[in-house]
Amino acid sequence: MERKLAAILAADVVGYSRLMERDEAATFERLRKLRKDVFEPEIGQHHGHIFKLMGDGLLAEFDSVVDAVTGAVVLQQRMCEHNAGVAQDQRIDVRIGINLGDVIMEGSDRHGDSVNIAARLQELADPGGIAVSQTVVSHVKNKLGLHFESLGEHRVKNINEPVWIYRVVTDGIAAHPSRPFGRLGVIARRSMVAATLGLILLMAAGGGLAWHFYSHPEAPGGPPSIVVLPFANMSGEPALDYFSDGVTEDITMALSTFPEIRVVARTSASAYKGKAVKVQEVGRDLGVQYVLEGSTQKTAGKARIIAQLIDARTGNHVWASRFDEEGDNIIALQDTVAARVFNALAGFKGEIRKSEEQAAWGKDGIALGEYDYYLRGHQIFFKYTEKDMAEARRVWREGLASFPNSALLRIKIAVSHLQDAAWGWSDHPDRDLDEGWKLLEEAAAIPNRPRLVEWYLHYIRTPFLQWRNHDFGASVSEARAAFAIMPFDSWSLADLGGQLAQAGKTDEAIERIEDAIRRDPHPPDWYIGNLGWAHYLAGDYTNALKVLETMNDPHNLALIATLVRGDRIDEAQRLMTEYAALYPHDTIDLWRRVPIWDEAVKQGWIDDLRKASDPDQRN
Repeated sequence: MERKLAAILAADVVGYSRLMERDEAATFERLRKLRKDVFEPEIGQHHGHIFKLMGDGLLAEFDSVVDAVTGAVVLQQRMCEHNAGVAQDQRIDVRIGINLGDVIMEGSDRHGDSVNIAARLQELADPGGIAVSQTVVSHVKNKLGLHFESLGEHRVKNINEPVWIYRVVTDGIAAHPSRPFGRLGVIARRSMVAATLGLILLMAAGGGLAWHFYSHPEAPGGPPSIVVLPFANMSGEPALDYFSDGVTEDITMALSTFPEIRVVARTSASAYKGKAVKVQEVGRDLGVQYVLEGSTQKTAGKARIIAQLIDARTGNHVWASRFDEEGDNIIALQDTVAARVFNALAGFKGEIRKSEEQAAWGKDGIALGEYDYYLRGHQIFFKYTEKDMAEARRVWREGLASFPNSALLRIKIAVSHLQDAAWGWSDHPDRDLDEGWKLLEEAAAIPNRPRLVEWYLHYIRTPFLQWRNHDFGASVSEARAAFAIMPFDSWSLADLGGQLAQAGKTDEAIERIEDAIRRDPHPPDWYIGNLGWAHYLAGDYTNALKVLETMNDPHNLALIATLVRGDRIDEAQRLMTEYAALYPHDTIDLWRRVPIWDEAVKQGWIDDLRKASDPDQRN
């Protein structure tokens, strides 16, 4: 594992969808001219490069933290100049966060806490502002003529230790590029170019501009967007505002981890705190399709949180729920509610996904975009039958014919081939796996992939590396990379846990699946099945049986094998007879193909299943 010290800059555009919605052509022309005349020729001279584009955000790496801070300041100066005389509702504002630390290098990508902290700092910056970590301040305070205002210690999601945050004070610094501030001189101009080109690419990735820049067909539809309005404190005590603010922030940060949703930053949403608002006006002002609002009520040892999701386009309620929690640990309460709201709204079975799938099926063929085809196929895919898998693939192939440069649709078609091979629906499983892997490689070669595609690539490579390549080490690396991008979705957590178990990482698998079950108030049976499977593969048959016997549907191979281990052969044989009638494609030949890291463990599992079945009828 290769590491290096690097300055990471995270940036986010404020109100981009709103600008595009109000005047797409003019916005595009402004950005194209900036990119052509200034940004593209200069970026290479500043020694920084963008390594990830994520919807409305970007991540850039600099070898010098001085370059990173210089570029950020000059970028904000130039954006201030660019906005001079521009109407408030047409301004382009950017938030920037910068951190310095150790990063893990994986090809052109970068991972690790340093990257995560930079992204969290960006979320805490003001529009047009820059937030930096204490590490950054200690390295540049004597090198640049800048002042840093302390914003105090903050706990940020997924980082164990609190982070001390500073705001870069740019008030009073000359804005014109011919008047460089402090000791920056010519370096400042080069930094501005690097960071501002990042802004242009960021905006391109955030919507239809990406297609213009890279000659892709333009898609009229795209991932949905949401704003979490500040939750109201209904406790009757202003001193408890911190609790409602904490719930709002945790829900915002949790939703922000799901790559299929664009979430308006907390600082923009905070402008609505304490105000009576009309949801449809909020939607127009911020350019979002959905608005989440709610309230908190905290008393000794108890908390009640009410939340409702509204479609800002129609004003209709999509979902509403009440969460009653007990406990005095405020942070734990906030995390619990945030996780449950996330899994109700986001994720592969959330209310936003359901609403968007219905909208996609309500469009005619002319109006369908790349994302609409993706959603249409997904609704069919989750029925998990041989016929529906073929139909989902047909929908995605139809979309790929219209959007031939789509990495997203290639990945989904690859998944359908994997499912055919894994479920015994293919006459030529090796050929299906080869075709799927080829599509994944094509998807990986398409540049400027959004965060949703990045997540899918890691997520789907995991089982392909197991089923096709038998490379369990690489599959674990991909599983962890997927988890780092989307750590809150219970569906993907439970699925990744099952794959980790097959790769021999049973302790981590159990941890992930148990987390998925905690986060989902109504976990489906297969979550329980994956948890029992992980215990079985770990050789813990007692706990495997305790878990698996709580399933609503007992027709599960892990349960059957565990019953054999417990000398309950009659029960195992009865369930196997019923299982064979339900799943006639699931034969011993298919069991032999199931990827398990240890051949001895795999053979023991197959022997258990053979004891529960008639080998003459199961081959």
